[in-house]
Amino acid sequence: RNFLSFISVVSCGALVEPSKIEAAPEVQGNVVYPPIATSTVGEVARPIPSTPAYSINNNGYNYFDMSLDKAVQKIWDLDTNRMIPDVDYVINVQQGKKPSYKTDCAPKPLFTRVNTKAFFDRPTYRSFISLLDNYVAETGTEESVTSSERKEEYAFLRTIMQTEPMQFCHMYCYKKKPDSIPLDPEEFIKLLHTIWFGLYDRSKSGLKDSSGFEHVFVGEVKNGEVSGFHNWIHLYLEEKKGAVDYRGYIYPRNTNDVQTDSNDQVLTLQFLWNGIEKFVDTSFIGVSPEFEMALYTTCFLVGSEKNEVKLDTGNDIFDLDVKCFRIARNKIGTTFVESLAHEAGARR
Repeated sequence: RNFLSFISVVSCGALVEPSKIEAAPEVQGNVVYPPIATSTVGEVARPIPSTPAYSINNNGYNYFDMSLDKAVQKIWDLDTNRMIPDVDYVINVQQGKKPSYKTDCAPKPLFTRVNTKAFFDRPTYRSFISLLDNYVAETGTEESVTSSERKEEYAFLRTIMQTEPMQFCHMYCYKKKPDSIPLDPEEFIKLLHTIWFGLYDRSKSGLKDSSGFEHVFVGEVKNGEVSGFHNWIHLYLEEKKGAVDYRGYIYPRNTNDVQTDSNDQVLTLQFLWNGIEKFVDTSFIGVSPEFEMALYTTCFLVGSEKNEVKLDTGNDIFDLDVKCFRIARNKIGTTFVESLAHEAGARR
């Protein structure tokens, strides 16, 4: 249940449970973002990385006139916490397939190597991973949230709100919809908690068996199929445990698309989770938790159900459709990306 135990196994080193030290609030121009603690590993204090001064007035962004397409690119550019392909992690995409092919085209795991030390050293990764074991996969089984799990949810939200992608998300959404998006950071965190962690009935069983976070990042099993599960960190951890069997990448829609390879940071794939098929899934690879939270939150709050954007990752340029569907009036039912086209970037 505790990812720190997993880290100690894979790194063959003993780790000490992080202790909490009170931290002062960070002032970001006109906005004061709630503090998060530093942590210690053994006797060495590891401060949370600070964020540069950030204000809705002096950072030079014209939020009101900025398109969603440009906002998505800006969120990518601000994600300095993501991992570098073929450096921090190595994937082996192996063979491609059509979704209908039942053959396993990937006899080896997708992830050859991942710098798991980063999962412990980077606060947003660590707090994200602490949430992954809080859920029951099968829909139709009511979710119960303990006080400890609720604290983990808010700790994660406060941690990611110390990062530039999420602060940009907040300001962009506020400028676009000032009547419905709160400027106050604590109120914005409450909004994030509602849309991502608010429970609802997905299976129409009368039970609160799902949430946006569980569906999108953890995954669910509904009617004998894997539903959601759009996160690379969880995919890696489940593959490491032997619960995920990668079956190959899905051929692109366009024959002119560049070849799928190990430095692609958007990957469409097929896999089995505990023997149950995920027919087609598109996931970002290597990105930070705050990037995906900022991207999907922005598109959900100020976008539409279909949001076609162009994303330049440096190695590649992807035409993406960021899909967002709400449920129970104001909560995330699902949100994910589809790759529409893929061309070579400047660094390829």
